[in-house]
Amino acid sequence: MLIDKNISPDNFVYLNAAYVLGVLLRDHELSLADLYVEVRRVRRMSFSMFTLCLDWLYLINAITITNETIALCSSNN
Repeated sequence: MLIDKNISPDNFVYLNAAYVLGVLLRDHELSLADLYVEVRRVRRMSFSMFTLCLDWLYLINAITITNETIALCSSNN
């Protein structure tokens, strides 16, 4: 579940995913490790929450994940 009334909004996947998107908007394309380091600079986030965010963003077609990089999807898709 993405939204649960019994937990803090800071623990919502969609809120944390916004921070991941913010980093990708600034840096465009990063490796998994570099993206995590940059996200941690702006938001305290566990690696498990980070991977949930990546899963969510991939499922909604907001990011692409290749063997080496994570990038925003183009607006032409």
